[in-house]
Amino acid sequence: MISASARAAKYPALLKLLATPAGAAPLALSYLRVIFVAMPAILILVLLMMGMRGAGDAMTPLWAMLVAVILDSGLNPVFILGLGPAPKLGIAGSATATLIANYTALVGLVGDGVLEPTAQQVAARAGVGIRTVFRRFSDVESLFARMSTRMQAEASARHARNAIAMLTDSKYKDSLLELATFAVTRKY
Repeated sequence: MISASARAAKYPALLKLLATPAGAAPLALSYLRVIFVAMPAILILVLLMMGMRGAGDAMTPLWAMLVAVILDSGLNPVFILGLGPAPKLGIAGSATATLIANYTALVGLVGDGVLEPTAQQVAARAGVGIRTVFRRFSDVESLFARMSTRMQAEASARHARNAIAMLTDSKYKDSLLELATFAVTRKY
């Protein structure tokens, strides 16, 4: 956040680079000064939600996104118009609402989660069976070991096929034979 605030002096240069119309520049500048403080939360939130979806848990990211959207939508008029005790911030109020919504969703997502969940915990949280998470593996380490072995075998076979195909081209024959010999004798 300090880094984003420290770079605030460079925002006018960014607006000039983007050819922002002169009438919109002050509004864009006030928005940027706040939204760049919200960017770490937005990016980390997206990263965590994508990771959770990839691990098989689609419901937790959905709830975090719903919290962010509802808070953002509800706080926008409050901060833009200065409703209740909130100050009237204009367009910066929209960025402030986004900032509050995304940091709240991020804290909720991180505070609700387990940093190193087991496969059983992921399955229970996602509402799916354990076989959906790991069809044949009881833990992450055995899954990764099997994946690594399979990827190495597939890569070796792919390289061998490419080398054989190129061997038919006489201009590459000598150098490819040397490369193939090296690849076959190398320990993976």
